[in-house]
Amino acid sequence: PLSILPGRRYFHSRRHRYGRRRILALYFRYQISHVSLYIQETRVAFFGHIHVPLLFACQVRGCRPDIRIERLRDRNLRELPEHKFLINPGSVGQPRNADNRSCAMVYDSESGRVAPVTADYDIFATCKRILNAGLPEELAFRLIKGC
Repeated sequence: PLSILPGRRYFHSRRHRYGRRRILALYFRYQISHVSLYIQETRVAFFGHIHVPLLFACQVRGCRPDIRIERLRDRNLRELPEHKFLINPGSVGQPRNADNRSCAMVYDSESGRVAPVTADYDIFATCKRILNAGLPEELAFRLIKGC
């Protein structure tokens, strides 16, 4: 169950449309992640809508932040005490990382551990439901490919 805790910040990124082209959440761009991490007031923040499990890490000191981008993996964020993190947990329903399993993430704020979680599901039954609902075929085929 979702818990909204006092003293925590929550935000939601969304897809933007410019003309015919869709541009996914601007956090995906390296340059924008610099700005996001610079203005981020919390040590750890989460964002979505790029459907790829990624971790952006930035050392807090210094004038010019050095940002590391890596695939989200099981790790303890306390191993990098002078860093801020911007994390995308992936996608339960529309993965874009060439892995067609559902992907989510578990974050333990007490221990600092972050761990991606994947789960198999009946992709073909889901594709059939997409097609039967009259949705674009691309949505069904994208599930099979995972991207």
